[in-house]
Amino acid sequence: MTYSHFKGEILEQIQSLELPHPYDFVLNSSGALAERGVIPFEDVGDIDGSTCETNHEYLRRKFGWQTIRTVVGYREDGSSVYIWATHDPENLWDIHYRDFSQFDHNRIGYGRIMLDEQKNCSEQDPKTGIWVATIDYIERTKKETGREKDEERLRAIEAFRAR
Repeated sequence: MTYSHFKGEILEQIQSLELPHPYDFVLNSSGALAERGVIPFEDVGDIDGSTCETNHEYLRRKFGWQTIRTVVGYREDGSSVYIWATHDPENLWDIHYRDFSQFDHNRIGYGRIMLDEQKNCSEQDPKTGIWVATIDYIERTKKETGREKDEERLRAIEAFRAR
């Protein structure tokens, strides 16, 4: 499915990276909300996305980005759930191998969302080939995290739907 009404601002930034596999990139979180007109671009912060190993390796080799382990959630026993993310030196980009849903984790005990599943919950931009997560998908990854910034995004989604 294609969606022709993306704003394009962040998609152009992703496209400028010249990833070897641009069709294996899913823009998620605030960037996807901005592309869909839910929040202003100024409110995005860092650009969150998921991509394949080849694109991660490319970002490390070409730009010197670093892959680090990031806390994305918590188990019932209070221990942390981690994912690996590739970051630029200025921390403007936060690129994952997979995404995470605390909401799913709380219900089924497993919250990791692999790239193929993310694509199934996204729409592909016809111009760039980059996938943009749906509002429902983003909501799923923001629910029950306990983070104020995620609560703000959930309120923005609610307000957008009310319009």
